[in-house]
Amino acid sequence: MANNKRPVETILVATGNQAVVTGDGTLATQSFSDTAGNVNLADGQLGFFVASGNGSGELNAGASSPLSASEEPKIRVSQGTDYSNNPSGRPFAGFFARTHESTELLTGGVKSIRKQAFRAPKLNAWVIGGTVGNADAITLADNTEYSFVVAMRGRRTDRFDSSLHGRPSKTFSVTTPDFTDLGYTAAQKTNWIVKSLVSKINSQSRIVLPASGATARGTENLVAFAVDIAGGSGQALSALDALAGGVAVTGYTGVTTDAETASGTSDSHMGGAFVAAIADSDNDLTTSSTVETTTDPTSGSCGSIIIMGLDDLEAYHDRLPQVKTRLDVGLTAGFAATDGLYESSETDEGEGTYSQWSKYFDNTYGQRKYSQHRVGGDGVVIQLANNLSSTAIYTSYVIQWESAQQVDIAHVSVSPQKCIILVPNASTTTTAALDAALNGIANDLNLPILT
Repeated sequence: MANNKRPVETILVATGNQAVVTGDGTLATQSFSDTAGNVNLADGQLGFFVASGNGSGELNAGASSPLSASEEPKIRVSQGTDYSNNPSGRPFAGFFARTHESTELLTGGVKSIRKQAFRAPKLNAWVIGGTVGNADAITLADNTEYSFVVAMRGRRTDRFDSSLHGRPSKTFSVTTPDFTDLGYTAAQKTNWIVKSLVSKINSQSRIVLPASGATARGTENLVAFAVDIAGGSGQALSALDALAGGVAVTGYTGVTTDAETASGTSDSHMGGAFVAAIADSDNDLTTSSTVETTTDPTSGSCGSIIIMGLDDLEAYHDRLPQVKTRLDVGLTAGFAATDGLYESSETDEGEGTYSQWSKYFDNTYGQRKYSQHRVGGDGVVIQLANNLSSTAIYTSYVIQWESAQQVDIAHVSVSPQKCIILVPNASTTTTAALDAALNGIANDLNLPILT
């Protein structure tokens, strides 16, 4: 008969780039706690400890690394907390425990060990136009309307705007002056239309602060940049493509490369889009290309527009993990068929973000070990907050195993168990130690090796 039980799970969250506590199976080398009850783990530090005296190690001693399914039949994975070295100071048990721990991990019963490296999210980006004189440069005429449509789609848009016929979209247009009378060169014409259209788009953007005297800030999930392809006096794209984020875009009030990013954690969504746009061989952008201000469309030599889709804003208590906006850009009036139009950065929700894991934590709370084993005064707590960092992006380890209990002479009760370990992406010391420890079990049980 199929086993349809949902696993009892534990989520452990590492902090900092700390070593993983192990030992050699003896209390003399490494013990779980001292005689005063203080746990030998720092806040956010992980450790593997012997959970049974039936193997070669002593109970509550640090387990040997690599872990061995044959030598240590039961271990537990522990995570230190604020109260590890101050157990008497905790307000009550449960979430405010000395440690957060997995259930007893039966090393011989492990079914899978999976590791998912973090992947930085990325905004969708389109590029319009090209170097003046090239085939993909914007073709311009006097006294002509130029317009394009930006349609917005994504998981949230599909769900919440499903009553609309088609997708939500915005049309942006300008009418050119008589360039001939003005005596404009081809470069000046292109600069004028690029900056004029970017100004139109950003008047609708929810992150660009309006100019003094403007009536209101925009509400749309997009932002645009005017780009001098050859590189001018503006801000080089090489200064904006850092995944650390935190770079203010000069001349675009309120816009930084931390847009949609909680903090500089090597996952700047906008920085990732700039990286992809520069790497796209179809457009003419390079790291030397510069983002120019749009305050004066009569000065400069911009040739391209970069349009990026922003995240949908989340509700206070939000259950939908997808937040990215995918753009569809279509040139409608005035533009020639040869004018450049490139989707240079595809949308990527990323892997291991705070938003994704916090939603998972909330959605599976009933499977949590603490939720299922509350006793006494803990019963007053319905659901506790997670201990994830809103400024982190995580590499995850998922260990799944089964424990079996003989209930009578002919029947065995099998209970699935799961331990999820989340490690900040920059904590390479921690991930290397976890790989080394867990690969011992993987080797013993012929499971895939973690890398």
